[in-house]
Amino acid sequence: RRDYRDFQSIYSSEGTGTSTLHSMLLTVERRLVRGFAFKFNYTLQKSLDDAPQTASAQHQNVVRNPLGIPNMYGASDFDRTHRVVANFIWQIPAPFGGQPVAKAILGGWELTGIATLQTGSPFNVSSSGDQSRSSGRTPHYADYIGGCNATARPSGVEPRLAWFNKACFQDAAIGTFGNLGRNRMRGPGFK
Repeated sequence: RRDYRDFQSIYSSEGTGTSTLHSMLLTVERRLVRGFAFKFNYTLQKSLDDAPQTASAQHQNVVRNPLGIPNMYGASDFDRTHRVVANFIWQIPAPFGGQPVAKAILGGWELTGIATLQTGSPFNVSSSGDQSRSSGRTPHYADYIGGCNATARPSGVEPRLAWFNKACFQDAAIGTFGNLGRNRMRGPGFK
């Protein structure tokens, strides 16, 4: 399906796009006191845009539908709703206060650690083939089957093998771009 049958494709480049970021950062910190310090950061954020900017799509944002841009506004590719980063330093006390050799060998050690926990990244559920009949370069999203719980994992399948219920999606109807939209699902978190 082409609006202008004399052209295989039409390339248009423009500097448009919309993005919104809402964020809150909480920090708890204890400075080095008696050989111990820690820092705990929690970020709650939501980033939305209509122009995906990943390493593979940078500066190649294709308008999905030549009649408008529905369903392109969604979670940013880098959006992580919750993120916790914690670290600590513990200066281990030197044993054997009066023995200089033992103090030189066993003294001055530090134990440090850092941990990062975050929710998963958003991803697209795509439709196979060129369902819209628009030459295949535009993104094609799947059709969501209404009433189905897409976040419920199928029983008997390991969570690492099935992040979502694939039975809730089907290929887009011929002549359409799919009804799901961009980045409507989330992958597993990082620990």
